[in-house]
Formats: sequence, structure tokens, C-alpha cells
Amino acid sequence: MERPLEAYLRQHMEKHGPMPFDRFMEAALYHPDWGYYESVKTVIGRKGDFQTSVSVGSLFGELLARTFLSWQEREEPCQWMECGAHHGQLAEDILGFLDKENILNTTGIQYFIFEPSSKRDAIQQKRLNKFKGKVTWLRTWEEVKDQFEKGVIFSNELMDAFPVKRFAWNKQEACWKECTVVASGNSFDWTQIKLDTTLKLPWLTAEDQTKIESLLPDQYIIECAPAADAWWRQAASVLREGHLITLDYGFTDLEKFSPRRTKGTLRTYDRHRLGEDVLIDVGEKDLTAHVDFTSLQKIGEDEGLETVSMISQEKFMHGCLERMLTKGVNPSPDQIRQFQTLMHPEHFGRAFKVLIQRRPPNSNLTGLTE
Repeated sequence: MERPLEAYLRQHMEKHGPMPFDRFMEAALYHPDWGYYESVKTVIGRKGDFQTSVSVGSLFGELLARTFLSWQEREEPCQWMECGAHHGQLAEDILGFLDKENILNTTGIQYFIFEPSSKRDAIQQKRLNKFKGKVTWLRTWEEVKDQFEKGVIFSNELMDAFPVKRFAWNKQEACWKECTVVASGNSFDWTQIKLDTTLKLPWLTAEDQTKIESLLPDQYIIECAPAADAWWRQAASVLREGHLITLDYGFTDLEKFSPRRTKGTLRTYDRHRLGEDVLIDVGEKDLTAHVDFTSLQKIGEDEGLETVSMISQEKFMHGCLERMLTKGVNPSPDQIRQFQTLMHPEHFGRAFKVLIQRRPPNSNLTGLTE
């Protein structure tokens, strides 16, 4: 029996023709009634579809909190805004640590959660009820602009969940074609549409892009995430002073054109199993693609931010642990186990990267904050 979301998409395609994949993915993940992330059934961790650094244990939140504290001037109020909080686990871990250390009420920290979804907002508020009055929810960038003054804007495994466009290289015609989705019988299928304009990869020079394209095999696939790029630009532009940081899996520089990755990075996650058919069981599985960190870095710098570092999560976690040890805090056996998982190259260590950018005090502002 066809699911409501599949019927909705099919009707749209029958009326309007092929659908760009980013619109298909947006519906699959974020449709207010049937989207994967809008479902209360979506579970993260060992019993769910996928595991994150947060689901490993509370140490991840503690290490982030200690890092953020090291960035701020203790005598001044500071704001931390979490984006992509999902069901509120990371917020609970961070706030729990601050409360345990008697920091929450003594440092002037304001904790914000930027959450456009009313469903996830409700789930988060229920989970964080014990911190009532300590957390403020923001729904729009205009609200952020009005209330966020300075501090840290951060996300963990958010950028990979933004909808992506897919493009395939047509060697014979020497051009990129957009991969779109069509209804085919009782299922969905791919079709390719020639672009009206040349696909320009903004972090490459025209000469370098031409050289790379001449070496690509026919039907080499890449993804671009205009929604992620737009989000990062918004976040950078509202940051008057402080840090912008994201942790996720992805690539930098020319890793996007690895000869091992001819079919792109778009995948499904279902009960910890990777899948390549992203057009089936729509709304029932997670969809994800690698983050283009080079693109995000350039966007932040275009908005006037300084890049502090773009490093592996392994290296970042080492720094976090060193900071913890210098404070005379020795991790417990359980925390050591959690740390080993966060560092493990087959889990989160090397595949995950951390991009940190900042706007120093008294910098020129652009975008929404003008």
C-alpha cells in the first residue's frame, strides 16, 4: 500500500513534471506530517537507525561545554545557541554539566535552541523541563537577529541533513546534468535534465574546474547543498561576535572528486545499515550526504569570519581532553570508554571534521546584522 508521502510526491510529479532531488529530499525528511525527522518514532542511538557522537554518552556534551567556556570572557554574559537539537539530548548533557558544576547560574550563560519545527520544539521542551527558564527557543533568523548578541552558534550533524541537489557529468556532451525524480509505475526513478546555465563550483577557479571535468568518467555524480550554504551564510551574518562551529562528516578541497566515489555520497540509514537506493521507503529512512566543508569555510570568510581551524574530530577531541586534564579533572572509566568511541577512526574520529570560525570583537558586520 502506498504511503501518504509517496502519494503526495507522485501527485506533484504527475502535475508538475520531474522534481529536483533537493525538493524530494526535503519532503522525505521534513514534511510536517510525514517527514522522517518530524516523526516521534525517529530514534538515534543503538536502538535507532543511526548513532551520533551525542548518543555515545554525556561526555561529548561536557567536552563541548568546556571548550565553549574556554572561549568566553568569564565576567561577561554569553549566549550559546544550539542548532539541530533534534530530541534535546545534547542540550540536556550540556546543561546538566553546567548545572552540576554550578556554572549555569554563575556565568551569565544564556542557552538558546534554534528550532523551526513545532514538533521537535515540543519534544525538546518536554525533555528539558527541569531546566525551565534556562532555555529560550527561537524559530526564525529574525528572532535570532533580535536576541542573539554574542557567543557560540553550534551544531552537531546538522549540515549533512540539508537537502542536496545531484548532478551527473555527461562526458559526451561535456556538461553537468541535474538528476531529478519522476514517478515510474508504483515507484520513483531518476531522470537527467540539462542545465540552463553552466554549473559553477564557487570554491574552484574556472581553470581548475575545467581540468577536473576533463578527467571525470561519464556519469560521475556529485552533490551540492544550496540549503546548507544558505544556512551557514545566515548563521555567519547574524554572529556579531563569537564562534560558529559545526561537527559533521564530509570532505574538504578536492576530496569531493575522489576516484573512489563515482556515485556521490548520498545514502540512506536504516537500523545502522547504509543503503544506496534513496528513492524507496520515502520518509521511513534517514537521508544524508557528505558536507562540503570547503564551501562552508569560504562562505563564512565571505561574511567576514576568520577560520580558526578545520580539523578532524579526532584532533579536536584530543584538544578537548587536554583542556579537561589541565583543569585537574580525570575522566571516569565510563568517560574513557566514550572518548575511545568518539576517537575511533571507524566511528567518528577521522571521517568527522570540525569547522570553527569566529568574528572577533568590533569586527565589521554584513548580511542580516547590518
